[in-house]
Amino acid sequence: MSKHQNKNRTTGKSVPHLSEFKSVARSENINKKFILVTSGTVSSDGAGTLVRTLLMDPSSASDWNLVSNYYDEFRVVGVRLLLLSSQQFSVTAINALGYIIFDNDSTAAPSFSTAQQYVNKRIIPSVFSHTNGKMLVYQHERPVSKSSPIPWSDVATPSGSPGSVSIIFNTAALSLSTKYFEYQLEWMIECRGRR
Repeated sequence: MSKHQNKNRTTGKSVPHLSEFKSVARSENINKKFILVTSGTVSSDGAGTLVRTLLMDPSSASDWNLVSNYYDEFRVVGVRLLLLSSQQFSVTAINALGYIIFDNDSTAAPSFSTAQQYVNKRIIPSVFSHTNGKMLVYQHERPVSKSSPIPWSDVATPSGSPGSVSIIFNTAALSLSTKYFEYQLEWMIECRGRR
């Protein structure tokens, strides 16, 4: 690593690339970095509609206490969503086009037509196979600039962390009350302020 790159890592002035989150930073002078993980399932409702919003509130992660017990503030700088198709061998589940989108501010899912306009959208089918056992992966880093930094949230109120990732299919487009996906969501977070 060059001296210039090392300087940026120890000052904590820039938002790091997601690849830097593989290990926890060791210097006390910079923001600590963690990956927190949760998992779950995504199903259509009784009308065949599937909309699932995953918030930038990492308190549902099993190791959230590593953050909340030792730091005052955190911010989510990026996410990675891994999807497993629960219907990959189904001959009856309806297959339709959908989107995964990241919204930097909102915690509510947009409409299907609005999701089409998102620049960061990923188009996905509701039923897909896993080539070589690989899951579908959506990864996004929060946009940041000097005039618009990523906001910090108090660990006491993690629900105040802005933004969300949404999985959206058109209204009544899918099979009724059907589990379509299993997911793992990874929050890349920075923490500051030792307790």
